[in-house]
Amino acid sequence: MFWNSARNKSSRPTISITNRLTVTYTLITFSILAVTISALYYSLLKSLEEEDMLFLREKVMRIQALLNRDMVDRGMVANEIHKGSDLQFLRYHIVVLEANGGTYAQTSTTGESPPQALFEGIAADPGSTPEITKKKLSKDRAYLLLSTLAGSDSRYVIQAALDVSREAGIVRRYRFMAEGVLLVGILISAVAGMVLARRAMRPLARITAVIQRIKATQLNARVNPDQWPRELTSLATAFDGMLDRLQESFVRLSHYSADLAHELRTPINNLIGEAEVMLAKPRTPLQYQQNIESSLEEFSRLGHMIESLLFLAKAESTDIKVERAKLDAAAETHTVADYFIELFHENNITLAIEGNAAVTADQLLLRRALSNVLSNALRYTTDGGSVEISIVQDAHKNAIIAVSDTGIGIHPDDIHNIFNRFFRAESARTLDATGSGLGLAIVKSIMDLHAGTVDIHSAPGRGTTVTLLFPHIA
Repeated sequence: MFWNSARNKSSRPTISITNRLTVTYTLITFSILAVTISALYYSLLKSLEEEDMLFLREKVMRIQALLNRDMVDRGMVANEIHKGSDLQFLRYHIVVLEANGGTYAQTSTTGESPPQALFEGIAADPGSTPEITKKKLSKDRAYLLLSTLAGSDSRYVIQAALDVSREAGIVRRYRFMAEGVLLVGILISAVAGMVLARRAMRPLARITAVIQRIKATQLNARVNPDQWPRELTSLATAFDGMLDRLQESFVRLSHYSADLAHELRTPINNLIGEAEVMLAKPRTPLQYQQNIESSLEEFSRLGHMIESLLFLAKAESTDIKVERAKLDAAAETHTVADYFIELFHENNITLAIEGNAAVTADQLLLRRALSNVLSNALRYTTDGGSVEISIVQDAHKNAIIAVSDTGIGIHPDDIHNIFNRFFRAESARTLDATGSGLGLAIVKSIMDLHAGTVDIHSAPGRGTTVTLLFPHIA
């Protein structure tokens, strides 16, 4: 069941960026058009309604003013009532009723007049501001109604009705056109959004095409961020940086494989040669014993090489747990130096240790780094030379251990390769053929595990100084 669920999730179709952008453009356009058209629609509706109400109110007020005079002129009232009633776009009906219910004056239009029943329930109270009421006769027929009193002692009742069906038609046509504009706008925005999205995604497609051409044998190809839009520059730069690292790792791996094969070939060939010699004819027990002793040296060399390679592999994969502790740097250095003291004496090389500092480090790793550095100093320092170890604490409480020798030194062209696995300078190979070229690589890995640094300063024939810096950890 779990497998089926995982399969369904993995097979679920995903929406492309182009489609997402298209939908986004369309939704944004729809929102803008909908808000704009709605605002214009309600603005038009409000404007037409306000104009109609203003016209009706002013018309009634003028009639009311004539009826409020001491001497009411029926002709003037009738003339005001009929003024404009013959216009096609102004269809209104006004009736002036007397107190006894008789008709004092009214409009006489050729169009259909609203039924008197529309005014039922619309009171004309004296002393109050008349309110305009909207009523519909049918779906397509509507009126604005206003009823008020006029004359002395409220002798007259003015009932005015304005046909607003024409305005309703205008609003319906506008709404129909607005819906059409909205639909066309959505279609145009969808098409334009798709075109723009595809054009915007073209650089990404070109980057993909460039990436697809890159193979293990063509790691020197680059995306070149200068050719891409600013939004994709970071992606192109990061990808080129990844290719640089991959190419560097690939080159290092190739060199590492070649160096490993070379370093393993020598002891294995020695073992094979000695075995073939011993098997060529019967040997005495002493000869067999000597052969086994010689083979043990080669086995020991192979074992040390394999152990060093395993350590480097663990260090790179961070499988090594660094157990930091506050240590006495001078005491740890003396402990390591005691292992080499007899070899120093045998080779007539003097060893001096000066200074002290508190160092926060893994004790075993610290001793291993010091052992590798001292081993190199002893190996490449000739008889009568000297090795000095200086231990100081800098202003930032970092522990600095510097190992200086008066040995053969390192050529400037070889300095930048000195921490590479299996790398050995030509002068080092000439002086000592038993080294593996892994010692300083291990030192570099140990310092990286401690977030520290290792620096080398050397000059051919004048010696070498290896400086280990262990950062202070509060």
